[in-house]
Amino acid sequence: MKSNKLFLIIIIFWCTNLRAQKDVSIEEQLIQTTCLINSINTKDSTTSFGTGFFYQDSLLLPSKILLITNKHVVKNNDVGIILFNQIDKSGNIYGNKVDVMIKKFNEQWKMHPNPNIDLCFMDITPLLNYYKSKGFNLFTRTLSNTLIPSDSLWNRLTVLEEVIMIGYPNGLIDNKNNIPIIRTGVTATPPKLDYNGKKEFLVDIAAFPGSSGSPLIIKRTPFGTRSVKNGVSFGIFPEYYFSGILYAGPTYVAETKKLDFISIEELSEKTKLQTNIMLNLGNIIKSTEIAEMIKYYK
Repeated sequence: MKSNKLFLIIIIFWCTNLRAQKDVSIEEQLIQTTCLINSINTKDSTTSFGTGFFYQDSLLLPSKILLITNKHVVKNNDVGIILFNQIDKSGNIYGNKVDVMIKKFNEQWKMHPNPNIDLCFMDITPLLNYYKSKGFNLFTRTLSNTLIPSDSLWNRLTVLEEVIMIGYPNGLIDNKNNIPIIRTGVTATPPKLDYNGKKEFLVDIAAFPGSSGSPLIIKRTPFGTRSVKNGVSFGIFPEYYFSGILYAGPTYVAETKKLDFISIEELSEKTKLQTNIMLNLGNIIKSTEIAEMIKYYK
């Protein structure tokens, strides 16, 4: 009886988060879970972009909406601008953008207690409530702990899984509709293993600055059955699991020498030109580390 009650609670929580909207696919709902973060350091006038995503945990009562990203996205930046969509009276959420500026930005975040894990979060529940009191219904569609793979599922994941990453590479965004960029790829190391002894794995996907903080979703398409009104339906039913957060990607240094109008005697190390080129691989922090971070502050 106890297990049935727990199951009911999980289903109810799922329905209040990433739930079926009328005529809206799960994939479209996934792109509503992220926001562009513009971080500004006013001391040296530098600006950087990153990705944040909205998250709820069924163990946090009363319910809170968190914004999660990487530490390096917000570190040392004293002003932040977060881009939200607003729901209008007709229920439309696209093309109705609200830019929220936050001062003392780097002070608003709670950091993962492990200094080697590049994760942090901000409780944006008060912010959402404040804007709602002013007539601004900021829209959030949240990922949740119920979408994180269980221990048994981690062990069942294959070496090669299809993945979806949602974010803002190089700050790229559909400004008109305020929606992110979707990228797809596959796992590059077995998700059930800890890559180099860390709670992470690699994915074969194009990852660039601005994508930091992007949620990674594993999409599985197993053949199965579902109960329908007049019996049982057979087919392929996609399953989505929130598996991790992008924080880095390996590069290699491409090197050449400037040869135009330089004599042989003048060639030296100083004439070398170097640039870092992405390897189209991404380092993914396992989503289970979110629970460790929240547990620490709870």
